[in-house]
Amino acid sequence: MLPPSAQTDTRNGHADGASYGGVATAPRKHLNRNGTQAAAVTALLVLAACGLLATSGCVIFYDDSYEVPNGADADTGDAGDVDGDTSTGPANACGGQGPVTLENVEVSPGQECGCGGIVVCNGATSAVCVGEFKRNSCGGCDALQGTLNEPCGPCGNGAWRCVGSNAVACSNVGPTNQCGGCDDLGQLPDQPCVAEGDVDGTTRCVSPNDIQCIPDAAANVCGGTLPLANGEPLEECAGACNNGVRECIAIGANATRCVAGPLNGCGGCAELPDYLGEPCGPCGAVWSCGDDMESVVCDAPALNACGGCGLLAGQPGDSCVATGTDEHILVCATRESVQCRPAATSNACGGGRGLAVEPGETCGDGDGIVICVAPDQTECLDYSPTSSP
Repeated sequence: MLPPSAQTDTRNGHADGASYGGVATAPRKHLNRNGTQAAAVTALLVLAACGLLATSGCVIFYDDSYEVPNGADADTGDAGDVDGDTSTGPANACGGQGPVTLENVEVSPGQECGCGGIVVCNGATSAVCVGEFKRNSCGGCDALQGTLNEPCGPCGNGAWRCVGSNAVACSNVGPTNQCGGCDDLGQLPDQPCVAEGDVDGTTRCVSPNDIQCIPDAAANVCGGTLPLANGEPLEECAGACNNGVRECIAIGANATRCVAGPLNGCGGCAELPDYLGEPCGPCGAVWSCGDDMESVVCDAPALNACGGCGLLAGQPGDSCVATGTDEHILVCATRESVQCRPAATSNACGGGRGLAVEPGETCGDGDGIVICVAPDQTECLDYSPTSSP
């Protein structure tokens, strides 16, 4: 591997054939100011044939036998840009001239972006935000306790509304019925009525969603002949999650039963945020049930060492076989592919200087991974799966 002090020919601001966090360039044989080199066409055809910008697991073999003609001035712009001299001045961190921008904003590789992402080179002067979590529906980065505009409340007659950028509240919640349930009762409790047998009675709540006319002479509110042995209707009881409510077993009965409250969407008892299955992180991650059934987690898969989602053909920095006798290593060509380059002049990120930390190593709390953010720079992308509050 390259020592930190190792340098390559940087007349064009970067190492020959360097990759800038997502778009690889051909070796510095591709174009000069006076015309097109035949070797350039070959190099670009190889890159195109490999599907460099879209193919996961692609390995490109680098031919270092070509020498740049004396006096040739390598172009540092795009492969098709041969007009003007853009090689003057110091190179930026992505290897090009001028500022590096992300969505028209000047940025630096490795800085934070979005929700938990970091800036990664995507060419000589452009960048992308890698590893970011999707912003919530209110515009913030925290997990919300409900899905914006979806029903909420005990009877589902309210709606979640934003309270700032990182919180929601259940608003316009309608009342429960007078027995504590959600159904239309059709009558009011504690009203005079005529019970079965044409006797005086009173309307009573026998469950959260049911009112019956119970004879006044009955010994209990369920209409039985004996006092209730195990609690009155509508009293709270344990159930599976300590959220049950008692109701009469039947009209005329002398006992009640405990009707358990509902389980959460994961089969547990804790109140969960209402966004199971919603997108939450990079690489198509979604909120899913935690192992304890009492929480939701964002099981975002680990990115590869080049900052992408796909499986690489090999680990950047590993040895590879190429033409010639010099030692070669795999380097990041894009976020989804690697390239075989001479070890004497290349680091695992495609630059020409030694890296402080090699890509692919674990970092942070053990859930992060070191990725290439620029040809000569790695950073820790630490995005531990986020549990619901």
